Amino acid sequence: MSRIGISRLWGKITVLVAVCGWGLSAQAKYDGGSGEPNNPYQISSVADWQELMATPADWASHFVLTADIDLNGVSITPIAPDTSTSYRFQGTPFTGVFDGNDYVVRNVDVNMPGSDYVGLFGYLGTGGQIRNLGVDDASILGRNCVGGVVGYNLQGAVGNCYSSGSVSGGSLVAGLVGGNGGTITNCYSTGSASGQRGVGGLAGYNGGTIRNCYSSGPVSGGKEVGGLVGDNTNGTISNCYSAGLVSGTADYVGGLVGNNVRGGKGGMHYHGKVAACFWDTQTSGCSGSAAGTGLTTPEMKTAQTFQLWGTCGSEGVWTIDEAKDYPRLWWENQPGEAIRLAKLSDLVLGTGTQSDPFLIYTPEELNMVGLFPCEWDKHFKLMTDIDLSGLDGKDGRATFNIIAPGGMSQCRDFIGTPFKGVFEGNDYVIRNADLNMPDRDDVGLLGGLGTSGQIKNLGVENMSILGRSRVGGLVAVNNGTITNCYSTGPVSGTAYYVAGLVGRNDDGSISNSYSSCSVSGGFCVGGLVGGRGNHCRDGTISNCYSTGSVSGTDYVGGLLGSYYGAVSNSYSSGSVSGTGSYVGGLVGRDYGGTMSSSFWDLNTSGWPTSSGGTPKTTAEMKTQSTFTSAGWGFIEVWDIGENQTYPFLRTYAAGDINHDGVVDFRDIAYLAESWLSGL
Repeated sequence: MSRIGISRLWGKITVLVAVCGWGLSAQAKYDGGSGEPNNPYQISSVADWQELMATPADWASHFVLTADIDLNGVSITPIAPDTSTSYRFQGTPFTGVFDGNDYVVRNVDVNMPGSDYVGLFGYLGTGGQIRNLGVDDASILGRNCVGGVVGYNLQGAVGNCYSSGSVSGGSLVAGLVGGNGGTITNCYSTGSASGQRGVGGLAGYNGGTIRNCYSSGPVSGGKEVGGLVGDNTNGTISNCYSAGLVSGTADYVGGLVGNNVRGGKGGMHYHGKVAACFWDTQTSGCSGSAAGTGLTTPEMKTAQTFQLWGTCGSEGVWTIDEAKDYPRLWWENQPGEAIRLAKLSDLVLGTGTQSDPFLIYTPEELNMVGLFPCEWDKHFKLMTDIDLSGLDGKDGRATFNIIAPGGMSQCRDFIGTPFKGVFEGNDYVIRNADLNMPDRDDVGLLGGLGTSGQIKNLGVENMSILGRSRVGGLVAVNNGTITNCYSTGPVSGTAYYVAGLVGRNDDGSISNSYSSCSVSGGFCVGGLVGGRGNHCRDGTISNCYSTGSVSGTDYVGGLLGSYYGAVSNSYSSGSVSGTGSYVGGLVGRDYGGTMSSSFWDLNTSGWPTSSGGTPKTTAEMKTQSTFTSAGWGFIEVWDIGENQTYPFLRTYAAGDINHDGVVDFRDIAYLAESWLSGL
């Protein structure tokens, strides 16, 4: 072969080697993996970490840490940093999954005093996850939204993580997450946090959910400073504690939470929800908090204090070394025993059976029901009137735990565990609840009533309720049976399905019940029921009425915003107003349901038309013959003060003279005895 031929051959070999080398280099990202869920990118060295920092295109992928990483002396910036100088985040968020695999990143030094969204991760976007990760000896300095692990968590999830070291900045500063709009579960922080406003041991601001977490490092700042969370005005915290020293130079400084209430437009207030949470009054130096319960150090090291932390679905999360240590998360593998499973029968009388129902005597006992979802198929019985005015979340008081709460799904189906048991009101009243949750769906005394669920013989009075979608004075979404119940007080919703008694009645039955609530909302708003779920639902309403005012935009009615099932022997008398389409005196819109023997007051409603029912004047609505001619029963169900009152539901049948709930010969004997004694 000639020299020219040999030269050309070597040239081809050289090009081939180079091309192959480039292909191998392109495939060998990080320490292996493809970034898919079943084959995550592997991070095992400082070089891998630096590659991750510099590759925004991969921040929606899956990663796993395969070794501890020491960043001592290494200059780093956050993964998913802010690229602007404004307060609003601009850049590429981390929306992937980072599994620390129980390894640790040490000596993290991020010094960015003029930047926002600063931490090991700057901005965790919707769907992003960080889990099973330890961050040791961090030194984090930023401006706003600064955290040891995450600067700001939009709607992602941080779980089974911890941090130590120091974090400092301006607003929304904390040991673990600067600002949280997502979820933080099973995490802790032992580092120090310092800032100006919204400073917390675990989170500076919480507008999401924090559950099963603690902080023990010192916290200092100006305004809205808390041992666990600085500002919780729109979030939920449960089963958490703090034990670090807390100091602040301005307003809203607390051992656990700095601020838990915020004012809004039109006198609206936002209340954070805090349940079963504590702080150490001795080590924190704080005797007060915007929420939670303050305890002494010995009480904080007593297992009995945390008995509600072992309720349904939470068992096995916490351990405690009695009298020696605070509670610890199970994955820390610290000395101690698991906090035992708590049972509702340990806290209230009864076992929850039909013959031995759980007996509710106090507001605290009623409030515990919402913490035991595994008991929501049992029997409950109210034994006295209950005043919930001390459980409204204001001024550091505890928040009422909605029974069977739903989720953030707006007009879609109820998401959550419904109540499928029996709640016997026993003719008693629950009053003075203040459920102010403008950003939550499924708001009511009870969120979701399941197919076999029952509520009967219960009054709810002066209930001030504010939610977003599916909001009711008694029940948010009904697929069960509601009998002999009533509600009073203001009920408001900012979106769909808002009503005085039941926000949305899907396949449920409502009978012999009424509402005197003033109701305001947007779409599907009614005095008694907002509407039905969809055309496949077939709920029923019989012998019911509403008297309160109703206002909304579209699908607004004095009794029902909209309906599909069967409505009979019912009426409304309140004023009705709507600014959009389908507004009626009794019903806003009929989706093909059946309406019989039902009326509305033409005069007081201010509305001459309706998608169902018959209009009557006020005089006619106070005349018994109007209703008897339509087949209403005025012996067993209804009564009326002729020419004085609208029809009202009887507490006892007309023949039940001795009021024992049964019409029999004893009533005749009682009448004879009373007559003879009168003579």
